[in-house]
Amino acid sequence: MTCGDVHRINVFENEGGVTEFRGGCRCFIIPAGYVGCSIMSMIFVILSGGRITSFIGCILFTISLLVTLCYSPNSITVYLCLGYTFFNILMIVVDYFCYHLVLQLLFLYYGVTIGIFSIADTYDDTVLRENKGSDSVACSQEVCLCCPSKCIGFQWAILAVFFQLIGIWIALVAMSPECEDLSWINCMDPDDGDDGDNMIWEFLTGGDRSFDFQGWWDQATELIQWN
Repeated sequence: MTCGDVHRINVFENEGGVTEFRGGCRCFIIPAGYVGCSIMSMIFVILSGGRITSFIGCILFTISLLVTLCYSPNSITVYLCLGYTFFNILMIVVDYFCYHLVLQLLFLYYGVTIGIFSIADTYDDTVLRENKGSDSVACSQEVCLCCPSKCIGFQWAILAVFFQLIGIWIALVAMSPECEDLSWINCMDPDDGDDGDNMIWEFLTGGDRSFDFQGWWDQATELIQWN
């Protein structure tokens, strides 16, 4: 994606790793491990907002696991990919025949788990301590020369929290009954009709309209009472 070539990826038992690459845009590559993980957690949480989005996300996630097996995996990678593949397929079957919230809960679990790990790992590796070979030190030396590595790590941790909150917020909006007859994109930015203004614009400019979560809470209360 950054016009570089990856030659080798090493993952160690202490949860660390080294990627050998050539070329590419280093200002995007260096924070990709920590920031990219938090972005992925946000995507998983967003997909948990609806049954169709969680189903599509589960299919894409399962395909990516199978594609991973084509790139010289070791035995642990094979077991993990096949294990999650069979588990995802099982959850799809359960969601279709038994309980229609299984996939949404599964993807919410995936997203929140990845997000919590991303926040904790970023804070532990780049804020609490300073390792000479860490990504935050490399970013401080090559991209942000005037910014200490721990400050960069703190910014990444804040970004991880921000992405997690954004994912939850969008998932809540997507689950509200007002979005049932709208496409996913239109639900995020519905047209206001005659004047062409939209809800996000009025929300950002201090208008009297904002996203209403009451419908989602009513739906959740109904579900709990039904159970």
